[in-house]
Order: sequence, then structure tokens, then C-alpha cells
Amino acid sequence: MKAVTLGPEGTYSHRAAGAIADEVEFRESVTGIVAAVADGTAPQGVLPVENSIEGSVTESLDALTEYEVAVVRELVTPIRHALLAQGSDFDTVASHSQALAQCRAFLDVEYPDVGLEAVASTARGVERAREDPNMAAIAHP
Repeated sequence: MKAVTLGPEGTYSHRAAGAIADEVEFRESVTGIVAAVADGTAPQGVLPVENSIEGSVTESLDALTEYEVAVVRELVTPIRHALLAQGSDFDTVASHSQALAQCRAFLDVEYPDVGLEAVASTARGVERAREDPNMAAIAHP
């Protein structure tokens, strides 16, 4: 069965969706995932709801409240972050806001002068780091 989840390919949500679905399609936002399930475009969606460091993912909870959909399964997915860059001379770290928050203590100590850029997903952060040698990303290794 198909599932929609947060894209692009390579996100933590993509990994989770692949564990329960034969086919995975991507949306750019959690709200887009829930809307696709609510309007029948997709039979199921996979989205982050909670994490052990930052707590509830409010965008997900808001979307679940806004649309009439049912939560039918919980999947616990281990998260392991890595700092990925083309070299050691970067001035910005891009990732999903949850990953940036989860790594805040490390970044404050090891890279106190870098800027942080919140993007739609960890995979989008990797895309930014691939395009720009002054950019690093936090994502799955």
C-alpha cells in the first residue's frame, strides 16, 4: 500500500514510511501529508508526532486536529544525526527545525559562530550542503 510522507527522499520520515509501505510519495509539509489522507489522495500518511528531545511536533498535532483523519499505528524510529559538510570551513548549518533543536547543545559548544537555517527536512539540508561548500547539514549519516 502507498504512503505519503515528508520529502524529499532520504528523510527520517521516508525511512519510517518505507518500513510500512510498498510505495512512498512525498509532500513538502506535514500539513500536506495529512491533507492528502483526508481528501483521499493517499490511503495513509507517515509523519513525526513526538521525539524524545524536543517533545511534540506541533505542526503534526495541529494538522491532525485540523483534518478528520485517524491515527492507526505508532512506529518508533531511532534517530541518529550527523553533521555533514564538504569541508571544515562552513558558516551555516541547515536542517529541519527539530534536528537543529536536537543538536543545539553540540552546535553551541563546537560551532558557536555558525548560523542555523531551518529548512523543510533533513534531506533538504543535505541538498543545500551539496550545493554550497559554506553550508553544512544535520541529517542521517
